[in-house]
Amino acid sequence: MPRRFPEPHRRPPGRPRSERASRAIIGATLDMLVEGVSMDSLSMEAVAARAGVGKATLYRRWPNKQALVSDALASLYEPPVPVARGSVRQDLITALDDLRRWALRSTAGRLLPHFLGGVCPSPELRDQYVRAVIEPRKAVIREILRRRIASRDLHPDVDPEATLTVVFGSVLFQLVLTGDTAEQDFSPEHIVELILPGIRACAN
Repeated sequence: MPRRFPEPHRRPPGRPRSERASRAIIGATLDMLVEGVSMDSLSMEAVAARAGVGKATLYRRWPNKQALVSDALASLYEPPVPVARGSVRQDLITALDDLRRWALRSTAGRLLPHFLGGVCPSPELRDQYVRAVIEPRKAVIREILRRRIASRDLHPDVDPEATLTVVFGSVLFQLVLTGDTAEQDFSPEHIVELILPGIRACAN
């Protein structure tokens, strides 16, 4: 899904803004963050140069880098896409494999280790990243668990939030630790095989 580009932070009077310039600025900001540029090191001048626009063009849209990064993160939001219904095992494997592919290939996913690694020291921006990027991904797995509990495929006593933390966290931890989950011991299939018996054991 293509990036959604929010309206710039402020809209003072002046010439109509170029959508192309806004896209270039947002794209340059995200690219620099993915490359590991910290918030402390990120400068409006460097973003303008990377985007190929003048500083005046940048400052007409965003008053400072906090506002710029905030809008850049907002552009990463994608609504959750439900997993096609199969068995509970297959639904979880599909969701985790989608999560892995997203984390490895998308701009939003590739920002994950950088944010956890302290590139962004701002609590407000970290929270925005979680809301725009992480929560929609968690919602997919949460819905699988709630649906399976409602259909009695999983026991009603299963805690969906605790299970979500284990399932979701297993994949993200491995991605942040090694950059991939290609190893057999940490593949989506293996993670589900380890976790699913424990979930079903709650029925006993």
